[in-house]
Amino acid sequence: MNDTMTKAGFVKGTASVCVYRHRDKNAIAAVHGNDVIIEGEKKDVRMVYKKLEETYEITCRPLAQHHI
Repeated sequence: MNDTMTKAGFVKGTASVCVYRHRDKNAIAAVHGNDVIIEGEKKDVRMVYKKLEETYEITCRPLAQHHI
């Protein structure tokens, strides 16, 4: 997962290696095993899902209806 996140433009957190922030976009991701929670602007969240779908089979379940 770390390789996928860094290839997608994310930087691993220093306080918690489970939290990533995107270098250029308004998106933050929390990773626990194969679960990922992404928070950010709608277009940025969609971009992250598309990047993850290139490598993984994704089951998307929005926590907030306005994001997806």
